[in-house]
Amino acid sequence: MSSNAIVFRHVTHDYGGHTALDDVSFAVASGEIYGFIGPNGAGKTTAIRCIATLMEPTAGTVEVMGHDISIEPEAVRRRLGYMPDHAGVYDRVTVREYLEFFADAYGVGAVTSYAAVERVMRLTDLAKLADRLVVSMSKGMKQRLQLARVMLHD
Repeated sequence: MSSNAIVFRHVTHDYGGHTALDDVSFAVASGEIYGFIGPNGAGKTTAIRCIATLMEPTAGTVEVMGHDISIEPEAVRRRLGYMPDHAGVYDRVTVREYLEFFADAYGVGAVTSYAAVERVMRLTDLAKLADRLVVSMSKGMKQRLQLARVMLHD
């Protein structure tokens, strides 16, 4: 497996007559922090959607942790946590129920699921809210819950 977490190779993505990404290549090493900066329409969101397996490039390849997003999207999704800017949450469940649901959906496993939920609640300072209904939380706390969700599968 590659020491790169993300590799873009000559990626192009077209929306009808508009090219959002035009022969983009870059690599992000494992453990490296990488940011996308640019004006509206520069292709930042398109690149992130490709990484998250939400769309495939028109040309080129994208790899996440050594897995091609077009060939092995499930393998990528098992390794990747994605938190969009405006993510919805299920309001009529508790914080713990919400995280347990996603731990199960991510295939964390029954034995490690409890530990994973406890770990992310501690990391995001949500442990004291474990039995609170999501609907009663502020927008910022819901965003914190989303962060906990994407960290469940490490």
